[in-house]
Amino acid sequence: MHKRLFLHWCAIQGTQLEEYCGTKIYPLHRLDREVGGVMVYAKTQKAAAVLSRDIAEQKLQKEYIALIHGTPDPHKGEDMLKGVVAIRSLHIRAMQETGFTCADEMLYPDDYRYLSDLLSYVTVGARSVENQEHRLTSSGLSVPVGMKNPTSGDISVMMNSITAAQHKHTFIYRGWEVNSEGNPLAHAILRGYVNKHGQSMPNYHYEDLINLAEIYDKSSLKNPAVIIDTNHANSGKQYLEQPRICKDVLHSAAHSPEIKSLLKGFMIESYIEDGACKPEEHIFGKSITDPCLGWKKTESLIFDIADKL
Repeated sequence: MHKRLFLHWCAIQGTQLEEYCGTKIYPLHRLDREVGGVMVYAKTQKAAAVLSRDIAEQKLQKEYIALIHGTPDPHKGEDMLKGVVAIRSLHIRAMQETGFTCADEMLYPDDYRYLSDLLSYVTVGARSVENQEHRLTSSGLSVPVGMKNPTSGDISVMMNSITAAQHKHTFIYRGWEVNSEGNPLAHAILRGYVNKHGQSMPNYHYEDLINLAEIYDKSSLKNPAVIIDTNHANSGKQYLEQPRICKDVLHSAAHSPEIKSLLKGFMIESYIEDGACKPEEHIFGKSITDPCLGWKKTESLIFDIADKL
């Protein structure tokens, strides 16, 4: 949304809220600048000052709800059943046409059951990695689970999540008491982080990887491993930076046996065409979420990685 239009919209919403509350309210800036996002209002000037400070110092955490199986068509209303059928059909088609099994992000632990017979790899995202239910469910999976570092960049949070996933637990899952044996294939994913100024900061460099290797070495975790997410905060969502990041990491691995042993792969945001578009633009082959590396560049990158291994 254009800035002037956005400010006009905020003013209208604020006036309506004041009429509803019967008192003056104090708007704060959006919590999510990139996606059109969330407006926060305070009921008193004192509360507005406190919240403004907390937002500036990143003491408030953003959380997202995004059910991919709920909206198979972005131009129509939600349909949970059609969504589940659509995502299963997509995974099955990919397996039939390529011979490869699929990976997916576990946004909601309960939803894993709808895809458990199709997936050979699962990730737990940066905003879910601190969630106990994700950790417990991961401990009962029979496939590798990658735990991303949180958006704050705190590596200890990711390592605690891996530790929890590798241990046995008794917990409630989908209404049943279950016992998990622990998942020895739970491991790290480095995706970069956001500093207190809201700037994307990478954590794929040589020093970051050596630090992670040392943390693993001091732990009792099984199967030390890391996947490098080449987009998100590692690239600042500059999708064309992904090939360079892969080459940088491979260069580090070539100069360190510890990094070479730890590094197991890359997570590359890729689709058919370069970039992204809005759903209403109807551009075939372009992502309608984060900008992605196109298929031709992806193919070239895969061959480049293979040549360097």
